[in-house]
Amino acid sequence: MNDLDILRLIAARSPAASSLATLAIRGDVRLRALRASIAAARALADPQAAWTTEERERIATLLAPDDDRDVPRTKWIQVRVSPEEHAEIEERAAAARLSISEYIRQRALAD
Repeated sequence: MNDLDILRLIAARSPAASSLATLAIRGDVRLRALRASIAAARALADPQAAWTTEERERIATLLAPDDDRDVPRTKWIQVRVSPEEHAEIEERAAAARLSISEYIRQRALAD
């Protein structure tokens, strides 16, 4: 199963990630890896999608590791959040198997 097959699987079975997976398939090839990674994170966290262990492992291959960077990240963006918001963001990032920075970056650059 190649990356496009995995994206088709996500598009077919994950309501939370369907539109982004479809955009990764049909959209600008230069943005495919980023969109695929975000779609994979959403799909894995989607409570409406029931994945087998094998499917979860295949979807996880689309996740971009935090240390796998094409461009050095040298700029900072600071955002103030409440303790409750921080806890929610931290929980969602963990569920998506991403660092907080990568989770926020992917959410901000998703569309």
